[in-house]
Amino acid sequence: MNNLESHDVYTKKYPHYKTYAQCQSRAFATSTFAMLAGTAGGYISQELLKNYLWYSRKSFLLPSILIGSCTGYIAIRHQTKICQEMWMALEDKHTSLQTAEERIMGNKTSDKT
Repeated sequence: MNNLESHDVYTKKYPHYKTYAQCQSRAFATSTFAMLAGTAGGYISQELLKNYLWYSRKSFLLPSILIGSCTGYIAIRHQTKICQEMWMALEDKHTSLQTAEERIMGNKTSDKT
């Protein structure tokens, strides 16, 4: 099964899959931008504070990349959670008033009775 066939299968099974895919695409773009902005911001701040830093200018790239990676990770984690909650709400699995954890706990208690 190629990618197009699997996309059609998921679209038939889940009617709001296209909306979720667009949200995830936007989330990845946001994360990439956040990573690049974090890296650039880290490098620029080190350049401005170079007189006060104990390490040499040769080492400026590593902390900048770490800052950018952490910023991108935080952004993608947040945006992915938003997309997942949106998809679940569109598929009527839960609402913002009843979170996934409450729904799972509710299913466990209803199974016992």
